[in-house]
Amino acid sequence: LATTFESIGLPGLTFLYAQVSADLIATAGTVNITATNPGSAASAAFPFTILSPTGQTWTQLATSGGPPAGRDGASGVFDPATTQMIVFGGNGDSPLNDTWSLNTTTNQWSQLAPAGAIPPPGGGFSAVYDSVNSVMTIFGAVGSTNDVWTLSNANGMAGTPKWTQLSPTGTAPSPRSDQQAIYDPGSNRMIAFGGYSLGARFNDVWVLTSANGLAGTPSWIQLAPAGTLPIARSNMSVVYDPASNEMI
Repeated sequence: LATTFESIGLPGLTFLYAQVSADLIATAGTVNITATNPGSAASAAFPFTILSPTGQTWTQLATSGGPPAGRDGASGVFDPATTQMIVFGGNGDSPLNDTWSLNTTTNQWSQLAPAGAIPPPGGGFSAVYDSVNSVMTIFGAVGSTNDVWTLSNANGMAGTPKWTQLSPTGTAPSPRSDQQAIYDPGSNRMIAFGGYSLGARFNDVWVLTSANGLAGTPSWIQLAPAGTLPIARSNMSVVYDPASNEMI
């Protein structure tokens, strides 16, 4: 297959995309695509692996209760024990700091009323979840903060959820929003990458120890990974494989 790729330039980022036939992606396998740069007319061949979509279907849920006001930049986690999605904050007509739960078994929205001081309104937090202890940890936010907060008893099974601001030791990351983070349950650490603040994007990597705030004093550690660093970025997606201890 030969196709022409178009490019979209954003600060610090370049995306390539191409339209391909639906027939091409209907069957799993590997295909070779020859891409031509419309500016230089240079061509190169790339192998693409097409994964089988068998059994994967998008479904829009018909929910009851609520719902939360429309927003972007909210942060959410999933509690497998209660099949709840727990969502905090975001930006709608104004910055928000409400906390909501969606029971994905009953499709019921419920607004939570956590105890304790509540994080300031806003969006662009990163959020991770300790499912064993039901603790949601959020970091950063639009408006350039580097605050860390936990929502203990987030699934409500052991009592009222409660927000608590942590005070980690060590040198903290610079204030930012739109970074991404993962949680390693084996070490109780949050690993955060990238983000954005005041026109600048980041590609630094930080670890927060005792990330659930329950076992010892949390502490920030900046990592110095070997290899070539990814370009500075924000609003990317990340996943974590605990078996191999890899963030992708």
